[in-house]
Amino acid sequence: MNALPYYLAFARVRGIGPARLRKLLAHFGSLERAWQAAPFDLSHAGLDDKSLGALMAAQRALHPERELETVLRAGLTALCWEDSGYPSLLKTLNDPPPVLFVRGALLDLDQLALAIVGTRKSTLYGREVAAAVAAEMARNSVTVVSGLARGIDAAAHQAALANGGRTIAVIACGADQVIRRSIASWPSALPSAVRS
Repeated sequence: MNALPYYLAFARVRGIGPARLRKLLAHFGSLERAWQAAPFDLSHAGLDDKSLGALMAAQRALHPERELETVLRAGLTALCWEDSGYPSLLKTLNDPPPVLFVRGALLDLDQLALAIVGTRKSTLYGREVAAAVAAEMARNSVTVVSGLARGIDAAAHQAALANGGRTIAVIACGADQVIRRSIASWPSALPSAVRS
């Protein structure tokens, strides 16, 4: 059974995050069973009225297999907790995100990574320090992780790429929206490798 379509469907339900998803998994044994469950059973599994209402609406409006098709059409890969490719270090968090949307590839060498994040309204000194740290990490085969925002994040991404390193952008919006929202609004701040 492929659990991913159900992870994707639950990711669209307001009020059901990692903690509630774990409760549903524990109670039903699979997200497919939880998706198909009756309201009484979902309530018994620990969903409050608001989350239950959001799930009932989602069950009527969403089809898990179509959610997967949408992800694939967008040129993305989705990884859920149950996927072997889900980053093992991320799994050690108390409440890791149930689904990761990936454009590009996560490699084994990305296990050695350093996050560099900071303000969008950074000083020149802040950007220089971020760039220096990212460049040194890249030269030593450490993947640089940041948020693809202006300021410190952009300086870290640019320096990592300029020094032959790998960089991973973790974004808060959907991966299908980053091109429109972020890159389109400030293309000169991104290295050409990210823009293309």
